[in-house]
Amino acid sequence: MLAMRVIPAVRAERAGFGGKGVPVRTAIIAIVVAGCACAGLPGCRQADPLARLEAQVRREPDSVEAVVALGDAYADAGMHHNAFIQYTRAAELAPSSGEALLGLARANQALGNVTEGLEAATAAVALEPQSARALNLQAELLLQAGRPDDAAAAYRTALQAAPDDRDALIG
Repeated sequence: MLAMRVIPAVRAERAGFGGKGVPVRTAIIAIVVAGCACAGLPGCRQADPLARLEAQVRREPDSVEAVVALGDAYADAGMHHNAFIQYTRAAELAPSSGEALLGLARANQALGNVTEGLEAATAAVALEPQSARALNLQAELLLQAGRPDDAAAAYRTALQAAPDDRDALIG
């Protein structure tokens, strides 16, 4: 991104940008400094939420919450393989983390690994049997695995756990 910001500055200087006698080098430095001020400017890596989460995980590599948050951000960005890696790491750090297991199940589902996703979702349900989120995801994966009767049972359990949950009502 920085190179993209520098090239227009050089072209602008050649057209007279920067006033009289301002060398190209000065114009480039001004653009570079402005781009690193983290004022939400395009190309500023510090303003990027994904970059902030990556930095947090580097600072706190054993923080399950930070690793799961990074996995969530990767998943939201459609970077499912990266999400899978982070959720796997979170599940290794805290095998009893329902959030890590749910993330791992969703990442597997997004990658087309239905069996592995179902295993992770089932483990999450075992940890939190009344979690509508875990039950709904398990039901989705059961449907994808060609087990509609088991999926219906999971949706019924989810509906009992959270009667107002939209996903359980639809399921």
